[in-house]
Amino acid sequence: MELVKVEQTKTPAIFINLVDEWLQYRITKKKRLSESTVSTYLGVIRQLQKFLNYNSELDDKTIQVFNELARQERPVITPEMINLYNQEKSPLNINKLGMWKESLLNNLQVETVNLYIVVAKSFFRFLNGGDKEENIFQYYPNDCYEIKTVTVESDEDTYKKEYVRDKWLYQMLKNIDVSVMSKKYQDLERARNIALIMIKRFMGLRDIGISRLTHKDFKEYGNGYWLDVQDKGKKKKKLKLCIPDVVTAIKAYKHELSNIIDFTGNDPMFVSLSNNSYGRALSRASMRKVHRALIDSLDITLDEKKVVSGHSFRHAFATYGYEAGISLDEIQQQLGHSSTKMTRRYTRMKPEQVWGGVEKAFEGTANKVSQIIGYSNEEWKTETSVG
Repeated sequence: MELVKVEQTKTPAIFINLVDEWLQYRITKKKRLSESTVSTYLGVIRQLQKFLNYNSELDDKTIQVFNELARQERPVITPEMINLYNQEKSPLNINKLGMWKESLLNNLQVETVNLYIVVAKSFFRFLNGGDKEENIFQYYPNDCYEIKTVTVESDEDTYKKEYVRDKWLYQMLKNIDVSVMSKKYQDLERARNIALIMIKRFMGLRDIGISRLTHKDFKEYGNGYWLDVQDKGKKKKKLKLCIPDVVTAIKAYKHELSNIIDFTGNDPMFVSLSNNSYGRALSRASMRKVHRALIDSLDITLDEKKVVSGHSFRHAFATYGYEAGISLDEIQQQLGHSSTKMTRRYTRMKPEQVWGGVEKAFEGTANKVSQIIGYSNEEWKTETSVG
């Protein structure tokens, strides 16, 4: 295995050198790991390594011992290593992992934090020798695998706090701030962010599905406009745009985009305007920044802001849709859920059964939104989509 140079990182090289072996261990337990699962595992370990780089004060002796351990094919645990483990400044202890968990909770939803913790627990359990009955080699004794996931309350009120109220939606649309952009791009960024919010609120799409949209995925045929969406797990679905104001917002954005960037049907619909990724597909991280800025601008309490994120637009779609009479099965199909924890088990239904309910549920809110953002459906009646 290739060693990590001390001058590049203060994280013990054992962290890097044992990841491949840990993944092989996971495969023996699970039989196989999908490419996306492996990518998730590696992402968590990299994030943890980055945190420890900035939050571990390792002296030269500690670094030397850790790297000596990593040079061995089968590391030998010495009393010196155990003493290092017992020191609070060692990166491999549960106190440091608790700090990492707190930092995650400041930026991510509880469900995502728990996913990170589960992956980290697996890695540290492997370093510690696995489960007792497995008796695999103990690379490094530690108590990190004992860290607890965050308990999520299951009462109804907790989940109600997760969705974006319509009054918050109206505030967000009024609060869109593009002043940091150069004047050339301000109209484009405003139109882009409006279209993003409209799609998320009135269609319930995930960020991954939005980031994969191309211009040819926005189509007009039959009696309306449609989006061809490649959702989580690259599952494809065709969704009707039931709310005219969503169509209007997309057209307005595409119009502003065409004034700045030449695009074809295969190009990403939502693009980044930052210097480093200009013209590329807008990343999910960038979408989260847009959402967070708008949420922070709301006139609500800090506690409310903590439980609202971009994902809360999907909760709003489900909450308001259900209150308006859309069945859970219909909402499940629109949102692409497969778990009973979210709605019910996925059932195969004709999309036509959903669209009428969507239009009924959101027409009033959409009309209010239209007044705020100042778009007229008549203005875009003759526009056609690219692709």
